[in-house]
Amino acid sequence: MNKLWLSLSLFTLSCVVASAREWFVTPDGTAGGDGSKEKPWSLEAALKPHPSIQPMDTIWVRKGVYNGAFVSRLKGVPGKPVVLRAYPGERVVLDGRGYSPNAVLTIEGEWAWYWGLEVTNTDPNRRSSLPGSNHSESRGLGISQMGANTKVINCVIHDAGGGVFQGNGIPNMEVYGAVIYNNGWRAPDRTHGHSIYAQNRDGQKQIRESIHFNPFSLNMSLYGSAASSLNNFTLEGNVAFNGRYLIGGDAPVKNLVFKENLLYGNTAEFRYTNRKNEDLVLENNYLPVLVSAGMGWNKITARGNTFLRPRSTGVLMEVTISEGNEPKSSVFEGNTYITTSIGQAVASVLAPGMTRAQAYSFAEWQVQGFEKEGRLEVETNGTPAEAKVFVRRNFYEPSRGHVVIYNWPKRDHVEVDISAMNPQPGDRWVLRNVQNYFDEFISGVYEGKPLRVRMTGWTAASPIGEDKPLYPVTFPEFGVFVLTLEKGGGQKTALAADPARAGVGAPGALLRTELPEGFFQGAPVAGAAPFGEELAGIRVHVTDGEGGVWWARVAMIDREKVVWEAPTECGLGLARVRLIREGAPEEDAGVVLIEPASPGLFTADGSGKGAVLGWVRYRDGTVEGLAQCGPAGCQARVVDAGQAEEVGLMGSGFGSLGEVWVGFGEVAATVINVERAEYPGVEWIRVRWPRELKAGSHQIHAGMSLAKANSPVLTVR
Repeated sequence: MNKLWLSLSLFTLSCVVASAREWFVTPDGTAGGDGSKEKPWSLEAALKPHPSIQPMDTIWVRKGVYNGAFVSRLKGVPGKPVVLRAYPGERVVLDGRGYSPNAVLTIEGEWAWYWGLEVTNTDPNRRSSLPGSNHSESRGLGISQMGANTKVINCVIHDAGGGVFQGNGIPNMEVYGAVIYNNGWRAPDRTHGHSIYAQNRDGQKQIRESIHFNPFSLNMSLYGSAASSLNNFTLEGNVAFNGRYLIGGDAPVKNLVFKENLLYGNTAEFRYTNRKNEDLVLENNYLPVLVSAGMGWNKITARGNTFLRPRSTGVLMEVTISEGNEPKSSVFEGNTYITTSIGQAVASVLAPGMTRAQAYSFAEWQVQGFEKEGRLEVETNGTPAEAKVFVRRNFYEPSRGHVVIYNWPKRDHVEVDISAMNPQPGDRWVLRNVQNYFDEFISGVYEGKPLRVRMTGWTAASPIGEDKPLYPVTFPEFGVFVLTLEKGGGQKTALAADPARAGVGAPGALLRTELPEGFFQGAPVAGAAPFGEELAGIRVHVTDGEGGVWWARVAMIDREKVVWEAPTECGLGLARVRLIREGAPEEDAGVVLIEPASPGLFTADGSGKGAVLGWVRYRDGTVEGLAQCGPAGCQARVVDAGQAEEVGLMGSGFGSLGEVWVGFGEVAATVINVERAEYPGVEWIRVRWPRELKAGSHQIHAGMSLAKANSPVLTVR
């Protein structure tokens, strides 16, 4: 019987999976399309919804900007949602500019998931002439979640009037993995706009593993009038900084679970005007903020939390017990309290019958019957001596996660163990600074050991229409990153100028990819101007991180490698490389991370470590190469320092002139220009000869902004 049941179950599952279909949406799609790749729909047509869409179907939204105020009525059935998702590796932007006060995306259907979208409003006007939050000049919400049993997954929501609103009478919603920032506007009465604003009467509402920061008003506003409800919320694994967490209203809060959240630079306020709140659970949170459970709770259960207030001697936690209840009904056990002194108050309690709150040190707190297994740590300034790092893996996308660093000692670098992500040696990793999400990241190849993450040099993005960030950047003390992994495999791609730097490149940089054995069996071939996209029957195909598809210019090929130029139009992020050979199946060549700059300097021996290649121009107008090359290879020449006027270094991946820098040993030099050579991917970095440079061998230090090149050698007499 069990075997028969299992067989029938597997058959049913296979039928369900087989019946699920895929549809496509593009910015230039139409209502008259059929939803295929060749004839995609418009976004509006898909969201109506199109009658062809059935439960379990996936609608892939292709890259581009979709301008409008969109209303979705996508509808699945219990356990079989419809999924609207950004196509993998592509940036899909829903822009509400010109459509305020309407939300950019209003979700009215049910049993539907919205995944991987960027939701924003690029209107630069952040000021209203009218007070209040709901009027014709209000900036429209990012997402208005008004559909039962819906999920918002791994979306980036920024610069709208508010991040996400969840309606009161609609049950069972989830926001998961979102990055929400810079939402709101300015008005005569105050600033408006929260990262999340939610109410709930029936069912459950979950806000999990999301990052909220820099709102114009509040980070979290679980608030409502006496006519609303604030029931059954679970807040788990969220990161919040630079903005208040306010949970409470004129109506009571009931059954609130606050679990594994990480806060910084704000407050955690579980209170407002109502004095009859019920059942607060605080579990395994890291809370370097004032925690205020005031105005009245019948019972608080707090386990496994860490409470601290950096650089403060104030109380760590405020507790108010509601009428008809006693403090002993609450549970405080297994928590850690970090204070500046043994006598600092860890809790203050206001209970029925008391006219003022009573503060308790840790020892006094234990006398009250709490924290038999709790811990007190006394630290200078109330902060730990070592950094505290959290790595949280994404449930829906296991190759994605959040890295949260409390760098209490304010070191320049922090070691981050990402083993929780199950990385394998050779995997490519990217850490993206959430405070400047689209512009700042670091990357590398996983080598089986902790990542060394710098904690300086990061910035915060200003809100659209404003000239400075809402809050100062939190580095070096606190940093939050989105971590993504791309599995290794395929062939190894590296900078042609510096083969030791594998897995990275830049638009216009010259790269080299190792070939599989037997892929090319001819004699070495070098391209010639104008350098085409095919050489000896071999082509290199690149799909960039924004979904762009490109053919690369091929410079040379031999039996070991193909050298090619990363397309100048190539989008940033992880790009997939494929090798195409005439008359044969394509070969997966793995991934390469395309950064704004990946500078490298060419050397005579091709290793990236020896004598630099380039030329020197002397005062008499004579120009000679920095190396003399022949059939036996290249030998470095010695530069006459007394006669040198200018040097040209042969490089790649530097990009624009503005932020390029060069030094010889300890001597800084002036960069005159960066010029593209005729040869694909090659640049000449022209440098004025520094008169103070003395005879000897000097390592060359060069780079573009914070990106450093390899350090070849120049010999001077």
